[in-house]
Amino acid sequence: MGDPGEPGIVESRVSCIGLLCDPERGEFAFTVPGMRAFIAGRTDVASGSGRPTTSALERRTCGQPSVRIRPEPGWKVDPSSAVYVGNMKRSLLPGDWVEVRPASEIVQTLDTADALQGLPFMPEMLPFAGRRFKVVQRAERTCVHPPQVPFPKLADSVVLDGLRCDGSLHGGCELGCMFFWKESWLRPVHDGSRAGNPPPNGPIPELDVRRPGQLETFVCQATELPRATTPGPPLWSPGQYVDFVRDRTYTVAELAAMFWQIGSRKLRRLVGSRRPAGPPPAPDHAPLDLQPGEWVEVKGQDEILPTLDANRQHKGLAFSGNMVEACGKKMRALKRVDTLIEERTGRLRTVRGTVLLEGSTCDRYLGCARGTPFLYREIWLRRGEPPVPLGPFL
Repeated sequence: MGDPGEPGIVESRVSCIGLLCDPERGEFAFTVPGMRAFIAGRTDVASGSGRPTTSALERRTCGQPSVRIRPEPGWKVDPSSAVYVGNMKRSLLPGDWVEVRPASEIVQTLDTADALQGLPFMPEMLPFAGRRFKVVQRAERTCVHPPQVPFPKLADSVVLDGLRCDGSLHGGCELGCMFFWKESWLRPVHDGSRAGNPPPNGPIPELDVRRPGQLETFVCQATELPRATTPGPPLWSPGQYVDFVRDRTYTVAELAAMFWQIGSRKLRRLVGSRRPAGPPPAPDHAPLDLQPGEWVEVKGQDEILPTLDANRQHKGLAFSGNMVEACGKKMRALKRVDTLIEERTGRLRTVRGTVLLEGSTCDRYLGCARGTPFLYREIWLRRGEPPVPLGPFL
């Protein structure tokens, strides 16, 4: 491969199988075996030489053995810009703006299961190609089903502002999960412009949504999280909390509030566990048949607890987390949920008497980035009037 100092050689901890070059836009990208890493950069034409040199190199991480990568003939990578991908610095933080790469580039990062590091790129994500969005959180932790404590780690991923799955290509699932975006699928935006580039004309990639040989089983990011994550550090490990502050997942004050919240929840759970629990009672309430926009009041714990079984569930749906903090509050129904994908099995399920409420999502508990909407049984709600707005102070 030549000497380490030879021009055109980049030190890396990945094995290269190809180099994609786009001379018009001055961009290049390495792909690697198994598509488990991706290195991309933008070039500038060096003054007087007419040859491209790197001005910025985006770094991607993986754990492959160290080898050297030789760019295509005619392309030069300045050795001073070479990076060790395994020692990558996190490049995207909350508040950063990014552009979703074209589908033609994204599919180059995917393996035969249409996934990168086990995380599928879903067809519902394709319409966002070429558009620009703000990063709201690094997805360093996520809950999975079946539950794992501590929460597992998800590598090199972020959450973008407001981008949720509409389930249109997954049987009409109505849960509305947040998408996770691998950094390899995004391009940082540094010019301050919020207008993205229109995606280039070309064939739309066909991405699998069902498990091979199992036509009744869907595959999505939620169903694959157990395979796309690695075990997280123990809860007592202090380094993860330093990372939460450094990655802007929490401020120091928010981190202290989270610890207080953990203690409060454990206390509430201890008090609740002393109450006798039995099978849920026979429904004795008329169905509310709530519609989007209607105001409801979440019943108090004393009314909800008798509807739960020994696992704090009503017909398989848990009332947990910061749903307790919604008790007594007035909220608006966001939408009814009649169909969803069960994460454990990937099968489509029909549910009844269940709604989502505006603004009621999980709260980054222990750094979890899923932002999952809470499902409320109508038996836990009563119709209510809109809250009375406060008048001006005299």
